[in-house]
Amino acid sequence: MNQRSRHSNTKHPYINVEAEFDKCVSVVGGKRVSEIVGESPNFNDADYIFSESCVVAELKCLEENQARNENLKEKIHALYNQYMNNGQTDLVVYGEVEIDAHQVSDKFAREVLELFRKPIQGVIKKANKQLRQTKEHLKLVDHFGLLLLVNDGHEFLSPDQVKWILSNTLSRGGYSSINGVIFFTANMTARHPNYEDDLLVWATMERPKSIKLPDSFLDELKSAWFAHFRTLVGDVPVKEYEIDDVSTIVGMENNKFE
Repeated sequence: MNQRSRHSNTKHPYINVEAEFDKCVSVVGGKRVSEIVGESPNFNDADYIFSESCVVAELKCLEENQARNENLKEKIHALYNQYMNNGQTDLVVYGEVEIDAHQVSDKFAREVLELFRKPIQGVIKKANKQLRQTKEHLKLVDHFGLLLLVNDGHEFLSPDQVKWILSNTLSRGGYSSINGVIFFTANMTARHPNYEDDLLVWATMERPKSIKLPDSFLDELKSAWFAHFRTLVGDVPVKEYEIDDVSTIVGMENNKFE
């Protein structure tokens, strides 16, 4: 199929990330948890287990562009009106417009991000529960917990804003079954002021005060995914932006969907 999906802003056909990620985990010694417990276990199971590396992983996709969520838009509008009525902003807008974060105060921007954080917090909370219950039922309490988070449609949040949301959420406590997070893109590219090309994102981060996942495992998983990814896109030029220090994603912006 040569047509590009509305969920993709890349030059390659739309990729079903979950289906394709399934195909590359075996390269790193992984398998789907459902191969062990079946399709309908009596607990909330995670997606993958990497026995040799002692890792249990859950893949989550951010597919809904929350900027189009009417309830969320109303909350942002109410917040803006509150700032206007209190004389806390000089920005005057009429109708529905797109506001850049640089046009508003840091405080207002953080409060807007907090509105977007809550739906993602729900995703993280569910992943933590799935990782915890999988480790408990399979007696893998010594295994690391990994959240694989794919931005596959939330074009409003830039990579550095997602990083802020993840760091802010994980630092609040209550996610002890998650040791680390890999945040990446496949159908969405990003831009960075220091690079001319559109970029794919791959960023790793740790939950504060948790035991770090093995670097060797993270490197192998990254290599396996990008190797498989290249088999999917063929001759289409793709430049991945592999980030070891997630702070370097500051300044990146998502490309808009076409």
